[in-house]
Amino acid sequence: MAGVSIVTDVKVNVILADSLFAPTAIAGGNSGLPVDVDTVVVPFELWRNHIYISVWVNSKGPFRFIFDSGAGGTAINRKLVNEMGLAHLGTAEARGVGGADSSEVYRIDTLEVAGIRLMGLPGSTIDFAQLESAAETRIDGIIGYDLLNRFVISVDYASHRLVIYRAGTEPHATWGEPCRLTIDLRLPYVDATVEDTIAARFRLDTGSASTIDFHSPFVLAHNLLNDAAAYRPVTSTGIGGTIEGNVGLSPAINICGNRIDSLLVNFSSTSTGLFAGSNTAGNVGTGVLKAFTVTFDYGRETVYLKKTGNAPDSSSPRNMAGVELEKEHGKIVVRRVIAGRAADGFLEQGDFIVAIDGLKTEGKSIDEVNRMLTGKRGSDVRIKVERDGRVSEMDILLDSLY
Repeated sequence: MAGVSIVTDVKVNVILADSLFAPTAIAGGNSGLPVDVDTVVVPFELWRNHIYISVWVNSKGPFRFIFDSGAGGTAINRKLVNEMGLAHLGTAEARGVGGADSSEVYRIDTLEVAGIRLMGLPGSTIDFAQLESAAETRIDGIIGYDLLNRFVISVDYASHRLVIYRAGTEPHATWGEPCRLTIDLRLPYVDATVEDTIAARFRLDTGSASTIDFHSPFVLAHNLLNDAAAYRPVTSTGIGGTIEGNVGLSPAINICGNRIDSLLVNFSSTSTGLFAGSNTAGNVGTGVLKAFTVTFDYGRETVYLKKTGNAPDSSSPRNMAGVELEKEHGKIVVRRVIAGRAADGFLEQGDFIVAIDGLKTEGKSIDEVNRMLTGKRGSDVRIKVERDGRVSEMDILLDSLY
């Protein structure tokens, strides 16, 4: 039966070699950097607050990978397994913000980033179809810990580049203030305070487009949603499925000496997945991290944050009509209407938005349509909608972004 394992033998207190827990060996020396090179610069594209880099797998590529410090292993788009020429190893559990599912694991003989070569990596396969639809871009894979555990890496959001250092050559003085980093189950965490007195632990996640996602147990334990009218329900998409929560202004948070407040954040209400974990206050995403140059030094258990002058923000698609949108066969479709918002009672789930104020939505991205539904609060927009094969028009008064 699929998904069932039969245990035929159990051994207790078996002595295992330390080498079993060491990082995978890298060709060309311990660092994996090209010979006579102390730093490697990897340009990246920042699209909707996700970092995309070019990766070669088994000498094929380039493939489009997300650089994700919130990924404890390397993941491959399921549909690319044959193209990459991967050998099957077995099955494992893949965990994400939306929940957990079984995943087929394959051997990656070589993985290269800007001349840096990693060898013999396990790679889990994931169906990225839902995430690709929400992000409106191609996602071939995800890499995080397998790079971060081997090198010191600076994420320079202002210049859109990763700087990867050979051990012992890092210019620490230029990196900003150091902060203690804890690596737990291959993921990076820092200590912080919320509302000046509540001790908290946050995960640093370059793979999240959000600002901050508070975990649901922390939200409940500290009554962070004490004024329900000040928050709006929202659904977001991640690995493992969708996540329910509420968007509103954050309480004051101090992370590594940096105070953050009055920022739009998500207060998770989910009961499954990573954001339902009780041992962490929340997840700090690129919406906050891109206000800094962030340098991860896993070997010294340190992260450095250097302010860039940019303010934290979020690229999460929003509009002032209170609808969540997605694309279906090239058309803009209403995925969800938020109760009590401007479109409630007018638009319905499954409606196709044909035009806004006379401008056709055909060929436009979700971001562009969201901007068309954003303006002065209380202003009127005329929306042409196709529902059950019939086209109609309606006027909606814009309210707020959340």
